[in-house]
Amino acid sequence: MTVAQTIEQAAKEFVDVSTTPRLDAEVLLAEVLKVEASWLLGHSSDDITKESLAQFLDLCTRRQTGEPVAYILGYSEFYGRRFNVSPAVLIPRPETELLIDTALELIDAGGVSAPRILDLGTGSGCISVTLALEVSAAEITATDLSPEALIVAKTNAHAQAASINFYEGDLFDALPDANANSFDMVIMNPPYVDMERVNIQAPESSALVHEPRLALTPDGLPASLVVRVIEESSSWLKASGCLLVEIGDEQGAVAIAAAQRSFPNANIEVRKDL
Repeated sequence: MTVAQTIEQAAKEFVDVSTTPRLDAEVLLAEVLKVEASWLLGHSSDDITKESLAQFLDLCTRRQTGEPVAYILGYSEFYGRRFNVSPAVLIPRPETELLIDTALELIDAGGVSAPRILDLGTGSGCISVTLALEVSAAEITATDLSPEALIVAKTNAHAQAASINFYEGDLFDALPDANANSFDMVIMNPPYVDMERVNIQAPESSALVHEPRLALTPDGLPASLVVRVIEESSSWLKASGCLLVEIGDEQGAVAIAAAQRSFPNANIEVRKDL
């Protein structure tokens, strides 16, 4: 089979589990052939060896079950960098890059030369590692309840030569008491998905079955962890500090109300992502 025929056939098989079936096929084939995806376009009529085709079909079988491409490859792109991922961590989303953009904007406006930043529920470490690399003078601390997730985060930090203090535990409970009221910024992409509103059978939602539930949805109401983080942050932020939290599209009012209670004199803003 040629490159073009192989991609075309695989793309048809991915329609029920992906919103980007052709792109998935191209990415997986490029991985097998050890080439950039752009290479495939100029070599569409090239024949694929039996060995490479067999490897590709193995990956396709996994993708047809709904397993995310990122888990199949073992990595995902975030903010222009490659991060290792596993089923122990949430796959980095493009919309979370707005957290990074906003954080960098606030750090620049704040004028703190060496800001202390806390990333709660770090998962893959994509937020903490990115901030450590983008703000080289920053002191970054990251926590996660999952020891398996921390292994992934530490691997990414080491691979990218990012200096981060990692702690295992539940949100702020993981931190030594000496860190109280010492952070210039607390940042988090918490679990907030309302699984009752998600159609797992839909292609755009198929990945959620494979991702850790702990990273997707909290115990109790979907916004419960968002509210908890907002309320508890006041004990860990400096008076001039800022809190950045990603929330669900219907959680704005709840988050604003919690922020007004915990930070009555703060400037509160909700920004829409992708």
